[in-house]
Formats: sequence, C-alpha cells, structure tokens
Amino acid sequence: MSKSNRPRTIGMLATTLLVCALLSAPAAATSAEHQTVAGIASFFCKQPRSYQQVSELLRQLDRTSPVVTVKSIGQSHQGRNIWLATATDPKSPSAQKIRLFIIARQHGTEASGTTATLALLQYLARPQSSASTELLRYFELNMVPIANPDGCVAGRRTNAQGVDLNRDWNQFTQPETQAIGSAISSTRPHAVMDLHELPAISSRRSYQQNFIETVGDHDSLPHLLCANNAAASGNICYWLKQHNYPLNVYYDQPGDSLSLCHRYW
Repeated sequence: MSKSNRPRTIGMLATTLLVCALLSAPAAATSAEHQTVAGIASFFCKQPRSYQQVSELLRQLDRTSPVVTVKSIGQSHQGRNIWLATATDPKSPSAQKIRLFIIARQHGTEASGTTATLALLQYLARPQSSASTELLRYFELNMVPIANPDGCVAGRRTNAQGVDLNRDWNQFTQPETQAIGSAISSTRPHAVMDLHELPAISSRRSYQQNFIETVGDHDSLPHLLCANNAAASGNICYWLKQHNYPLNVYYDQPGDSLSLCHRYW
C-alpha cells in the first residue's frame, strides 16, 4: 500500500495499517494507544529476514512465549514449511474472541507484510502494555508470515511453478493455496487480511502516493459490509496521520473474479 523502496518505511506503514485495523474493533477500542505502534516498530530489523531466519524466529517464539504457538500447515513445491503462528491469551474463553487470519507475502518480493506480522508477533509475545494484554484477551490472531516460501527464497513474485498464488484462490491448484485454504476453513475466522505492497515505481499515477483501497457500495454485497469497510478505512487514515503517514482512500467496485484472495474469502 505504500510507495517506497526503504524496507523500514514500508514495514512501518504495513505495521501501522495492521495495528489500526485491530484497534478499530470495538472490543479493543479502549486500549488504542500511540505507544503500541512505536512498541511494535521497535522489533523491526534493518533488512527483511530470509526464509530461514523467519523460521528460526518463529520456532523461538513457539518455545519461549506462552501466548504464541507455531505449526506447519503444509509445504511448498520445494518442500519448505508454510508456517502458521497463532497469538492469543490461552486463559481467555475462546467463544468471546474475534478470530483474524492474516496472510503475508503471497508474492515473494513483497516483504513488508512479513516484517509487519513478525514485529507484531514479537511485541505480543512480550506484553509491554495494557493494550497488548487486552488485545490478546479479545482476539485470536492467526498469521502466515510467508505464504510463498519458494518465491521468497528465489526473490521472485511467483512460486516455484511460476504460478501467481493470488490468482489461484478459486482453483486451489497449488500446495501453498491448498494448505492456507484448509487452515482458514478449520480456523473459521471472522475476517481475513491479505497483505501486499506496491513496487517503488507504479504505472498508475494515483498509486504514487500512500493509499488504502476499499470497497464501495455495490448491489452484490451487503450494505453493512461496505459500511464497515468505509468506517475501518476512516479509522486507519486517522491513525496513520497521527504517525505522519498521510494517505488517500480509493473506493473500488468488486470484480467478478474469485481468483484473488480477498475476493474469494
């Protein structure tokens, strides 16, 4: 969602977007604090982590944190684990929790979503404020930091078979989409977030500035869904501006194709 070639900047923007979406929920609204974003950003690394480094960090969090569990939900074409990390307060009743499923890095070259999810996981693994503690009471966060391990390792958009995973959600021909699809079906989340980023140079003029794109009213969608999207976008804009990230909001009409992750789910 941002135009930048600086990993820290796009990581900060992705993290802020992610946190804003969480804090816009009524259950967590009373815990919205500016310090939350700064605390999460403190876990950023100078350069995006490799797949191996991500795997090692996730295993460490699984071993040491009482609120984070990590498991493999499948393997890529080349046999790399597709990790699912879950962050929640195990002592809180599951029935009252909002379940969110977050997918990052379907495209192997888009690292900011991985940076954001890992920073959020590390922050939540070491609760430092009432905001993070309350968040885990009300939310179950299921995160796939790298949906395309082979593309990540090779530094390319597609997976090892040359398939754009974000065009495979209605066919499920690839092991990566199959594994994540099964995990979503078993988790039964209330919402799915699919994290992407634009390259530093985009051919579309309106994309040259930071932006968020959301769905406008459409006859094929429930009005409440469109209204909630608009409200969430407004909250995200407000919080980003508090951190000196002005952005535009673009309303788009939903397409008919269900091959893209956000449309399918």
